[in-house]
Parts: sequence; C-alpha cells; structure tokens
Amino acid sequence: MSLTSTDIIENDPPEFYLATLNRRIREVMDKTLRAHGLKLVEWRLLSCLEGETPLTIHDLSQLSAIDRTVTSRLVEKLAETKLVKKITLRHDKRFVQVSLTAKGRDLLAKTSGDVSAVREHLFSRLDPSEIQALTETIQVLIENADSIGKMHRSKSIKPHLAGL
Repeated sequence: MSLTSTDIIENDPPEFYLATLNRRIREVMDKTLRAHGLKLVEWRLLSCLEGETPLTIHDLSQLSAIDRTVTSRLVEKLAETKLVKKITLRHDKRFVQVSLTAKGRDLLAKTSGDVSAVREHLFSRLDPSEIQALTETIQVLIENADSIGKMHRSKSIKPHLAGL
C-alpha cells in the first residue's frame, strides 16, 4: 500500500516540525546573540535595515516578518540604545522612518561571525542543492499560507477549508 501526501500530512504533520525548528533556531540564536546584548528579533530588525534606505515601521515589519506592534516597540528600544534612528516624516507626522546608526552597524558587524557559525552548523549536513530545495519548498508553503489568509479575508473559503 502506497502512502498519499494526505496520509503523511495527517499522520505526521510537517508544520509541527517547522514550528519545532523555528523554536529551536530562535533559542540558539537568542543565546548566541545574548553575548552581544541582542535578541534574535532585534538582530533581525537591524539586519533588515543594513544596506537599506530608511524604512517605515510598516515596511520594516513586512521585511522582517515581525508583527507591526512588536516592530514598533522594538524600534523604540533600539532607538533608546542608539542602534537605530527614527525620523518623523514631514508630510505625515504620524509616521516615522527608521535607519541604522553607526553604532548599530558596528554591532551587526560584531555579530556576523557568531551568526554565520550558527548557520553553518545548522545546515552542515545538507548540500547546497538540498538547502536550495528546502528554501524553495518553504517559499511555496508561505505562498500557500498567504493564499489561505486571503481567502479568509475575502470570505471566499471553499467548503473543505471552512474550518480554517
């Protein structure tokens, strides 16, 4: 008897493994970055600003895949420690743009060796083609999840997705 995709997904849900992997990576990276006074989410925001022109909180949130409210709070904290600079927009004072300061760039440079070492170890038993295939698969899953979210928002959910 041959297993179908549905059999595999229902008997051993891959999303459990993704959630477990995400949690473990976050724990390892938080521990690694703690030596530099950062958490992974803070490092992610700083790294998104590296090489970018100033970004709004909304754009930074989208780029970093971090909730907008969380991004806003983290930017406040990073601004207090002078790792980022906030610039109020002239045409709309409700919005700010965020940019990386020299201190933020220096801190990112100091973390790069440790972050690279963690990544190298994480992917050490995969060859480049497996890493590429994994990345492409995750991108498809993200697109699929986004399309489910759009169906929820537009109320065009098919009967078999109604429980989502």
